[in-house]
Amino acid sequence: MATTLKLITEFLDLERLEYLHKEGKQHLRLRMPTRKYMPPGGRHHHIDLVIALEEEGSYVKVIAPEVYHFPATAGSFQKLALMQSLLQISLMSKMVQFEYDAEDGEIRAIIEFPLEDAQLTNRQLMRCIHGLVKVMDRNHITIVDAIRHGLTPESPAALQKAYEKYLEERRAKRKRDMWGDAKGE
Repeated sequence: MATTLKLITEFLDLERLEYLHKEGKQHLRLRMPTRKYMPPGGRHHHIDLVIALEEEGSYVKVIAPEVYHFPATAGSFQKLALMQSLLQISLMSKMVQFEYDAEDGEIRAIIEFPLEDAQLTNRQLMRCIHGLVKVMDRNHITIVDAIRHGLTPESPAALQKAYEKYLEERRAKRKRDMWGDAKGE
């Protein structure tokens, strides 16, 4: 019992999401608003998604094509930072993966999963759509920093360590200020 595009369009209609379907194609296109993510060269905050069925509807993909562009000729330092960032984001998110096409520099975000003999539910589809949008919004600056400047995101442990160091420095400053004021009396 695989899924069909007809069922997916019913889900999208139920959620009042606009989509485009070309007759004979096994995919739908839709545009979702974003808060931070903006496509390369774009002027508006949105992300284009493709919902595709494969293997006669037993395999579903929610794809955000061309979310970024990174040419194969770019420096290895930036490439290393980008790949580390994309892998770390994939690790931290539950479903989103990234694909990189070295031929044309396209970076895609994707959620894919087999349904096999199960039927897709509205809840599953909406979780994929909204989850992909959230991950792109949450990590847009990180990915742009990796592409443009070769910067990598901090690991959760490094962020915790930096925060603890900040708190220690703040406490020490308060202590110095308190004792400095007391000595001046």
